[in-house]
Amino acid sequence: MNRLKNVIISLLSLALCVAVTFAWINELQNPGGRVLTLKLNNATVADSELEVKLSVNVEDDVFDDITKLQSVVSQPTLESYDNFAPGSRKKFRVDITNLSEASVTLQVILSDIVCENEELQNNIVIGTNGFAGFNSDYPAPSVQNKTLADGIDASGGFSLVDGVEIPPHNVDAPVSIYFYVMFSAAGSENLEDMTFSIGTINFLTI
Repeated sequence: MNRLKNVIISLLSLALCVAVTFAWINELQNPGGRVLTLKLNNATVADSELEVKLSVNVEDDVFDDITKLQSVVSQPTLESYDNFAPGSRKKFRVDITNLSEASVTLQVILSDIVCENEELQNNIVIGTNGFAGFNSDYPAPSVQNKTLADGIDASGGFSLVDGVEIPPHNVDAPVSIYFYVMFSAAGSENLEDMTFSIGTINFLTI
């Protein structure tokens, strides 16, 4: 009788252990509520010598053109991504054509960023992860990877590319810069239902 009782207790313990483990794994795979909205509001080009195309990665190596260039910053949203959960990453590509006969030095700055929560700033990571069309005469910029908290300046800007030289008259072979915005997998429930907004993507020649 005691032996039967011990077997039943062991089976119940095993069942409880499996149930608790499954619940814990399920919770990790389904971070309910821990989502935010990523918004890109605008893209501006300060120099008529440049043509810029902004694309978003939709699958594998496929990018869709979402370009909406404006000379004056305005309110309409360029692109909005809801349910941006912890661990999510949005990847973008910028294709840049220099129409002039001389090279130009370019800065790419994300500005008018709205992200007031300090914890969220530490869980948003922005960086570059690839380049195309550059060569030994016109080297690619340095790869970077920073949290918003580490990269944002006093004016609310985040320098994505600082001082890269774009070759002259590269109409047939524009250079490309790949960058991403990531919500860290460590993001907690404290960050649920927030909005992180990049007001303007500036392409400035210096």
